[in-house]
Amino acid sequence: NYIQYEPFKPDPQEKKILLHSIESLNERYNPEEKMITKPITEWNYHTDALSGLFHEVRASLYYAVHLLDLGDKQYEQRAFDVIDKTISLQDTDPQSPSCGVWPYYQEEPLATKISPIDYNWADFNAVSLLDIYLGHKEKIPAGILSKIENALILAAHSIEKRNVGPGYTNIAIMGTYVTYMVSHLFSIPDMQEYAYNRLVRFYEYTLDKGGFSEYNSPTYTIVALDELERMKRHITNEECLQMIDYLYSISWEMIARHYHAPTGQWTGPQSRAYRTLATPSFYGILKQGSDGKIDLGYEPERSDVKIKHSIPESLYPYFLSPAYPRTETDIFEKNEPAITGISYLTDRYTLS
Repeated sequence: NYIQYEPFKPDPQEKKILLHSIESLNERYNPEEKMITKPITEWNYHTDALSGLFHEVRASLYYAVHLLDLGDKQYEQRAFDVIDKTISLQDTDPQSPSCGVWPYYQEEPLATKISPIDYNWADFNAVSLLDIYLGHKEKIPAGILSKIENALILAAHSIEKRNVGPGYTNIAIMGTYVTYMVSHLFSIPDMQEYAYNRLVRFYEYTLDKGGFSEYNSPTYTIVALDELERMKRHITNEECLQMIDYLYSISWEMIARHYHAPTGQWTGPQSRAYRTLATPSFYGILKQGSDGKIDLGYEPERSDVKIKHSIPESLYPYFLSPAYPRTETDIFEKNEPAITGISYLTDRYTLS
């Protein structure tokens, strides 16, 4: 009555997408270290080094997910090797404030880092390990399976201890998913209560605000949608699903009301926007989520083939037959200093 999952078996088109992703990652794979490499060429807030070739934790776990999702026997052992190696880099010291978290790179373990630790790595990497556990549990060797279970529990406890507020939208959702799934997979009653209360808190906070604190963000609205879609797929509790469905719908509503069909752009104002123009992957999501009705010529070839979005049909007119000119007004923050977002959309341009 709380969770569901089943072995993942890709269809031929999904296999094609996975193989394309794997082939590109193969070029970065170091068989000696059993990890994906990444060249560093500039300063990053969470990284000590300024340059060099490093072995990347997050990308390595993504690689392992794709290798197992493909379902090809020849890649299984490599996936197990990557999982085993990457899990070993997690901070497991119960006395450490970062217990349960991973470093960005093998070369910069948390115990000796100078730059700040990114505690989000407990959330992001736990999601990948859940993908592995939920989709491929029956084929994973017992020794590695127990390591995955332990790593997930440590990561979930780190997320619970950190307890980010509902204003940190994408991590608030992601951490809720991780703690909910881990607590029910491994029967941790106090964490089950925590995960439920965290979902209720985020739902009520969002309901009161009328939207996310990370408002209209091209990056983090998609991250939120992805994690909410995972919840819809794996969480079966009816009360929780009602909250999740609401959050999923308002995410799409924000996108729809700020979509400018004549230019195909996601108009502002935007919180945490990293680029000016929409990416091809965004158009792929629109095509997939509308069963091909919203088609700008891009295929929905995202490497995570398990995520399948569905746009509420009531929102289709914003994409297919929008009314112009019109003004969209949002109160993103009620408390002082209040933030009001205004978008003016016409058939030729938008201002926001």
